[in-house]
Amino acid sequence: MLAWQIYISTEKNINEDASIAASFASWATGLGGDQWIKDLVKANNAQILKESCGYPNYYTAKAKYIIPLIIKDLTQYNGFFVIGEDYVLNGKKNWDIKLEKTKLATITPNKLLYIETWDRAIVQSGYSQPLVNGIQGLAL
Repeated sequence: MLAWQIYISTEKNINEDASIAASFASWATGLGGDQWIKDLVKANNAQILKESCGYPNYYTAKAKYIIPLIIKDLTQYNGFFVIGEDYVLNGKKNWDIKLEKTKLATITPNKLLYIETWDRAIVQSGYSQPLVNGIQGLAL
């Protein structure tokens, strides 16, 4: 699947199971849905800890750069329309969204956050966006 799984936490994790448990925000996104973190790197507001073609990629950034993006609209992204073998992604809506607002409220602006982007093809949790008109992932 041409998609990403994003995890954000206050600690660096060593595997995906730890990332799932420790993250206060996570979501699945389509092709291009990781552009926001790349833009933060370009603006020197985030740092690359490790890039490995999504197996996973690790970044870090202060909360003051990440939290506003999450609050603004976590459900949307500006990506690409993708027709896969057994799925369709419209390039606009994220899915499998988890956001712990109570944890979010306790994070100070200068707190260092860890961001992981996993290639969705290897994510063990599977694809769970609902079927629409019999086509998985289609969001109109």
